[in-house]
Amino acid sequence: MASDMFIDMSHLAELADEVQKTRRSRTVGISRDVVAVLKPAGRKTVRPSRREPTAEDIAAFETAAGAWNDVDTDQFIKDIYESRRIAARPPVEL
Repeated sequence: MASDMFIDMSHLAELADEVQKTRRSRTVGISRDVVAVLKPAGRKTVRPSRREPTAEDIAAFETAAGAWNDVDTDQFIKDIYESRRIAARPPVEL
């Protein structure tokens, strides 16, 4: 869908700066047709920095690592599928 049409974008940077400064949307159009709407980008959220795990955190992780070693996994999977077949909600009466 290539086109040989020339599009003058010289004022686009100015328009983008205005939208960023005023935080208000601007409509770009040709004649009476709307071609695009420039909206300010959402504010970037700052996530809290990730803390390094402590020795206690690592010890707790290592302790839990073998906690499921005595589980019969085949029976566990069968139980999961069986529980999904059982209706857990009461029927809805309209």
